[in-house]
Amino acid sequence: MSTQASYGIIGAGAIGQALGACLRRAGKEVLFWDRDESKASVASIKELAHRSSIIILAIPSGAVRQSLKDMHSELHADHTVLTVAKGVEKGFVPMDEVLQAELNNGSTYGVIYGPMLAGEILAGEGGYGIIASTQSLPSVVDDFAAGGLKLTASLQLAAVSLCGVLKNIYALGLGVADGLDLSMNAKAALTVNMVSEMQLILRHLQLPEESALQHCGLGDLLATGWGDASYNHRVGEEIGGGTVAGLGGEGLNSLMEVPSILEPTNFPILNSLHHIIVSKAPAEQLSDLIR
Repeated sequence: MSTQASYGIIGAGAIGQALGACLRRAGKEVLFWDRDESKASVASIKELAHRSSIIILAIPSGAVRQSLKDMHSELHADHTVLTVAKGVEKGFVPMDEVLQAELNNGSTYGVIYGPMLAGEILAGEGGYGIIASTQSLPSVVDDFAAGGLKLTASLQLAAVSLCGVLKNIYALGLGVADGLDLSMNAKAALTVNMVSEMQLILRHLQLPEESALQHCGLGDLLATGWGDASYNHRVGEEIGGGTVAGLGGEGLNSLMEVPSILEPTNFPILNSLHHIIVSKAPAEQLSDLIR
């Protein structure tokens, strides 16, 4: 396998460009493939896989599996494949399980999750996250650190992946709180309850609950739920303001799939959000959960 470039990024949107800029600041060559040819530096996804040893999928969760299939013939055991997507497929299949299913050739794979707002990374203000993978990746951690993105390594892939998904759902909920114009005190209390519920879900699924307090959980929730840079937060704000129909995004999609793995009634905030979205219940019921 030719490895003329260390990194190949699939998806040249905001987060893909931000990660690429970070790596270039570290002196790394980065290739891009995107459906928009004007943003791509290679002609095809297969060429990117052929010329890169570390591949980062900076695309929506719904496109991850097909992208892996499209470059399957070029992937080998010495590839590392990572994604920043934080959604699920139908049946609540998170990205770590998608990677596992499609990369059956011994490749190292994992996720990069955390407070990594693209605009701040592009501006050189840095970011923070967890890189959870099937094998330790110290060189990747070092490369990103040299470019201003500080990653903590973890082998708790399933727990980190789940936290990323739940974070999107709870960021949606914090957006609802802002749409309802709840006080900062109430929103802070709701955030505490969300993190506690995230821990409860991890414990229920026999995963290490401390992941909820790390960058992939609490850190990312604060970054995306307490500002206006997150799409999931903006969707929640629309819902809190009375708009429900015609909205989308990974937080909403993941929320719809929650009953596939959990009984929502056991988790009050998830249950409330599910009622608001699915049953068109009044968004105000979310405030009843603040203690």
